[in-house]
Amino acid sequence: MAPALGYSVLMLTALLHATRDGTRWVPVSAGLVVTLVLLRWALHLRRGRTLVGHRGISARWALTERRWGWHDVYDIRAEPVPDAARHARKWLTYLYDNEGRRFLLPHLDDWQLTIHRARWPRYGRPAPMSVARPGSGGPRWRR
Repeated sequence: MAPALGYSVLMLTALLHATRDGTRWVPVSAGLVVTLVLLRWALHLRRGRTLVGHRGISARWALTERRWGWHDVYDIRAEPVPDAARHARKWLTYLYDNEGRRFLLPHLDDWQLTIHRARWPRYGRPAPMSVARPGSGGPRWRR
């Protein structure tokens, strides 16, 4: 977090000295935007996680947190990223709730889990990891 803040201060200083014609609000606002983006990124790296427990799943991002009880979870799927760059993540994991909404689970991708690369690319498409309760009759959004 300290390098990100130091980088944004350095960038702000360079922008302030680059313009001397009285329009200092442009580099100040650009430096402020860069600082805010870098701080949010650093917070996401520090706080962002997916926690799984006996009560359900909790997904935490930089500033917010969302929790699902196991009775609210219909499916958890690892899905390939179409046209992903060579250095980017190839698989992302999504949670589907009983109403058909899809939520990204942070830090649960092929960079953290080796099972994605080891098993699913051979089959062409990912197999869903169903966590729906038996006898629930499926999701309400499919009826």
